[in-house]
Amino acid sequence: MAGFEALLASGAAVAGSVAEDADGAGRLPMFVGLFVVVVIVVTRMGGRELRPVKLLVLPVVLLAAGLAPVLPLLPEVELHGIDYQLIAADLVVSVGLGVVRGFTVRIYPKLAATWYRYGPATVALWGLSIGLRFLLGGYGADHAATALSTSASVIFMLGLTLLTQNVVVIARRPSGVGAGA
Repeated sequence: MAGFEALLASGAAVAGSVAEDADGAGRLPMFVGLFVVVVIVVTRMGGRELRPVKLLVLPVVLLAAGLAPVLPLLPEVELHGIDYQLIAADLVVSVGLGVVRGFTVRIYPKLAATWYRYGPATVALWGLSIGLRFLLGGYGADHAATALSTSASVIFMLGLTLLTQNVVVIARRPSGVGAGA
């Protein structure tokens, strides 16, 4: 499964580098982000062993993959008030829902190890995250925000929300035998 996550991460990096409009960011990062979320949700609903290092790898890769195509665009794109508002709102939503989702993940002992899995509340919160992201993007598009704040940052924000969630899950794990390494 680690190879599949690496493939997803490399796909996110490629998606972020695709330029389809004047701001250098297309809608492809949004579709890649949605695909990554669906894969994460589906694979984690069945339960996985809680290994803190593994929980941090994908979010960090997504953060890097999200920043890589955006950073070179910053000097070329003029950001406006709406862009700063959208980025701030996206940061608050990403971190806030990441924290809440982290507390909905079920942590349980299994085979002398600690496991975790997504339940209905976690899945519903992922749906809310996706819905809010689309609303923010639509609001930005309706108010002449740059693609940098509406679509190019999707992979970065996905990495941020997943990192926040996983840090909460790691912090909640029991200590001692079977706590995961």
